Amino acid sequence: DDCVSISNASFAVKMKGIVCDPGHGISIGSLGQGGSYAAVEGVTLDDARIARAQNGVRIKTWQGGAGYVRNVRFSNVLVEAVDHPIIIDQFYCDSRTPCANQTTNVAVSNVAYRNISGTSTRDEAIKFACSDAVPCSDIVLSNINLLGDDGDEVQAVCNCAMGLGYDPVRPAVDCLRNNACGGGGGLKLGEEEPSTTAASLHTEL
Repeated sequence: DDCVSISNASFAVKMKGIVCDPGHGISIGSLGQGGSYAAVEGVTLDDARIARAQNGVRIKTWQGGAGYVRNVRFSNVLVEAVDHPIIIDQFYCDSRTPCANQTTNVAVSNVAYRNISGTSTRDEAIKFACSDAVPCSDIVLSNINLLGDDGDEVQAVCNCAMGLGYDPVRPAVDCLRNNACGGGGGLKLGEEEPSTTAASLHTEL
């Protein structure tokens, strides 16, 4: 199960010195199940070691929900042999039967990842699987260094996620700049400078 699970109506949560070995990682959610409204804001993780886990740092929401997750910081995290070191999953479905596609979701915005390094057991070390109707916005990554547990290069994949990476990010997150979708805000395709929110994240990191 999750080593840490941040649930609905969580505000100004600070975590430090977390060790997760093994488990499902450090998660915000799941949120929005059954069309419910969720609100999570001001979550900070500083200093964690996550080993042999399904996930590293994760945000997970169900389709059909509403509300928001915003102003989240994950920093100084070491991952060792983790399946999904960095993941946002807005299509979470913990069900024996497939979940129906929905046009609403819990909005995810203003999420910062800084100083995260280590190894991934899968090729997709960074995964932002965001809703077409409610895209993730203002995702900022800084000083990320992830490799496969065999030493090979890994990749980042995005669906409807907008943001930027700076101060080297490995694997590259160019997909964040090329995922403008129908809803939401955030950094748009072709925008050269960070949005106001993203710029503030730079300052606070």
